[in-house]
Amino acid sequence: MGPPNQQQPANKRPTKEEEEARIAQEIDHLMKTVKCLPNYYKLVDKIGEGTFSTVYKAQDIRRDYYDNNEWEPQLLETDTEQGESTPSSPKDLSEFVALKRVYDTSSPRRIANEIKILKKLKGSKCISPLITAFRQQDQVFVVMPYIQHDEFKPSFHKMELIDIKYYMKSLFTALQQLHRFKILHRDVKPSNFLYNIRKRAGYLIDFGLAEVSRPTALTNKAIPANATPTNTNSSTASTTPYASRNSYKGVKGVYRNDPRLTIRANRAGTRGFRAPEILLRVTHQTCAIDIWAAGVILLCFLTNTYPFFLSNDEADALIELSHVYGTDKMQECAKANNRHFETNINLPKTKLPWLHLIEVLNKEKMQTWPQKDLDDAVMLLRRTMELDPNKRITAEEALKMGFLQVD
Repeated sequence: MGPPNQQQPANKRPTKEEEEARIAQEIDHLMKTVKCLPNYYKLVDKIGEGTFSTVYKAQDIRRDYYDNNEWEPQLLETDTEQGESTPSSPKDLSEFVALKRVYDTSSPRRIANEIKILKKLKGSKCISPLITAFRQQDQVFVVMPYIQHDEFKPSFHKMELIDIKYYMKSLFTALQQLHRFKILHRDVKPSNFLYNIRKRAGYLIDFGLAEVSRPTALTNKAIPANATPTNTNSSTASTTPYASRNSYKGVKGVYRNDPRLTIRANRAGTRGFRAPEILLRVTHQTCAIDIWAAGVILLCFLTNTYPFFLSNDEADALIELSHVYGTDKMQECAKANNRHFETNINLPKTKLPWLHLIEVLNKEKMQTWPQKDLDDAVMLLRRTMELDPNKRITAEEALKMGFLQVD
């Protein structure tokens, strides 16, 4: 149970002072209700909030009482390899930690899965390590290092060519480490990759949606809309190939009694970063979905536009992709996945060349880049944003491409 909510007038955004007061009240309430917290941590700020959890910046009161060799080298090694101005000893690391409070509405299976994956990734470069996790009654906390980083939105358009190269190299290093265990992150986006421009080092965070890739056990065939699922567990329902049309009742343009077959697949992720196979509800999804998301981040850099894709739903997202790839390519992509793509919206039939798109949106900055670097960047973009996941480059292959050769 959380602290009492302070009512705000409709459509009125709280002032900075009001927001700080609300966070202070929330922290005070949490410190009092979770009895063990004050003995180990002092919460100082709220640094993130999502659907399944809230993240706080906290002082690790008993830090010096523990052996931190389990996780500190994972940060120090990455910093030393990626940048010039880096910490040289554990003393340079922050005394703060990131304390992730998982909401009690989250599935226990989801929580256990995240912790299990983080333990499996122990020692992996460019991935934020797990320090510990604990539970008090229905309150579950995951403790990770507090990583100083630059917020993406205010800084991405200021980053120089070399900064973009190091950013993408760090990100693909994280994905290479992740994918060697056949783990899909499922929510790769700038806010889940904490990058420090000065140190030239980044860390992938938030594995709440991550999962181990499964063999091709599920098909991409549609099923009757009136089929009954054999398992209604909320933590697995999104991956079972059953869907209800109840959520579309009353929506304009949707048949009241639609006889067509439907399908359900895992659609986890953030709008604007979901791969085509997710939008098309392909049931068997692979590590290629993370590569696509990394490609979208590169596209944001190259076009100086963030976010680049900003659709409200899957249909809008497919239309956005059609403006870039053309309807011919989108229909090919759909057919390859046993889907149909049809629209009465006037859309281009052929693909828009990446270089043309970049020049239209970011010509002035791109003119300062050497031609080889621009060509290498476009090649990496093309390989990461292949509509066909089977043709999409892997993280390991990406690290060998010309654009990421910065040593």
